[in-house]
Amino acid sequence: MKGRAADAVYALAILLACGLLFVETRSDYYADTGIGFNSSSVFYPKILIALLALLGLVLLAQGLVRRRGAAPAPAPAPAADTAETTAAAVPLARRLAPLAVVLGLTTLFAALFARLPFLATSIPYSLLLGYLLGYRRLVFLVPTGVGVPVAVALVFEHLLGIPLP
Repeated sequence: MKGRAADAVYALAILLACGLLFVETRSDYYADTGIGFNSSSVFYPKILIALLALLGLVLLAQGLVRRRGAAPAPAPAPAADTAETTAAAVPLARRLAPLAVVLGLTTLFAALFARLPFLATSIPYSLLLGYLLGYRRLVFLVPTGVGVPVAVALVFEHLLGIPLP
């Protein structure tokens, strides 16, 4: 599947999943659940669903804009060392190592999340995760890794009145 078609398919799948999840959050099962705040237990998941739907719409729009934009660039000449041959030559354990490290880091974050303050866990997690995912330009990594957790804390604690751990 070509990149633009794949973007559209993924975007539509994301939007479908968001729609189904939103319908599920409206179920009577969750009506009386909560932890003592003015909202039910699905308040936070609804925020995440809305953000995911927004990202799906952005992905869909990017696919549509690229499709109607300038003519696609010509494909580069095939090289002897393509991604397919390189990936096949790398052992599976080595290809899965970054995934294992990210899962381990996320598990550690989840374990420490309730025991330590939110910013003390989320800032190092954001910085390390960004670095592990390949974002090496510190000009972008540091402001994002620090700014996003601080913004989340400000929104939840001050705007929404929901205390974070």
